[in-house]
Amino acid sequence: MPNLLTIFSHHLIPWAENGLGHRLIVARPKMRKIDVPHGIELTYKKIIGKRVLVRGPRYYPQRTLLAQWPQSGLHELEITKLACVINGTADYVAGSYVISCNEGKFILVPPRTPTTDGSRSHLEGDHRHNGRCELLQINVYRDSVTCSYCISVGQKHQGIEELGCTIYQHQAVRIFTEFMEETLTSQAPDSDIQGHLLAAFFRLLYRELLAGREVRQPIAPARTSQNLHSLEAIHELVKSHLSESLTLEKMAQRMYMSPRQLTRYLRRQTGHSFGEIHTQCRLEEAKRRLSETNWSVNGIAISLGFKSVPSFNAFFRRHMNTAPTIFREKQHRRKIGSK
Repeated sequence: MPNLLTIFSHHLIPWAENGLGHRLIVARPKMRKIDVPHGIELTYKKIIGKRVLVRGPRYYPQRTLLAQWPQSGLHELEITKLACVINGTADYVAGSYVISCNEGKFILVPPRTPTTDGSRSHLEGDHRHNGRCELLQINVYRDSVTCSYCISVGQKHQGIEELGCTIYQHQAVRIFTEFMEETLTSQAPDSDIQGHLLAAFFRLLYRELLAGREVRQPIAPARTSQNLHSLEAIHELVKSHLSESLTLEKMAQRMYMSPRQLTRYLRRQTGHSFGEIHTQCRLEEAKRRLSETNWSVNGIAISLGFKSVPSFNAFFRRHMNTAPTIFREKQHRRKIGSK
């Protein structure tokens, strides 16, 4: 099984740089066969069941999940998805269509387009008997990008957790936004410009992966209000915004509550205040990055929302009774000793 570095360097970057004229499919509410590249099969598939609005706090890292079609295994997101067919032939469901395409194709799913929720096989019809495909799905948020990898064999579907990660890269998000604008708003999209922008997006993500700056926390499946009420889910929401200067007011705004409502909610659900949860998440992530990555202390401090290294050092000393550099050295010696 390939790793993410290989997928980006051997597949995604070369495919984008070699032109998107025959590779890019844009999922739209109404599609025709003449709207997709040659060789792509487009099959109408009526959405079964009712659209169910998701109420209450949406799953992290922003107000993302808007609605679901439980019977059809579809959901509606407030973000852009890019499905990359790495191997085999996929039957990707988007809107009222099944897009059948082979290795090397990109399916761009704009916000609010009903698309597969990842719970079912990406194979339809005859492919459900002897088909196989591998997909890398990229979700683009306001300040981060998540990657998830899945394999479908017949009716069986499996997500590969070790190939999932979150990458905080503002420049990559900006470039992807430009790619979106060229693709969706330009009257005559230029495939060369599209390819260069997408290749630059992939290269930035590749650089972060090469430097070990990804966060190995695959984004969880879409959550409903029924399973959001847990300490784990709240921690995940806080962790997804650790690079920001978070306050109770900002978090309340993201959860569509007043600060007072959020405070009561956290106390009732977790027994902790927002400040205590934020501190705990910051500390856990600081320890993880010091132990598992080669990031500089300065880089870790900035990524966790600290204004300076001294303030990060003071925070870490206060809670761990040691300096970040000493903690890292001890963890490194412990790993060597265990080998």
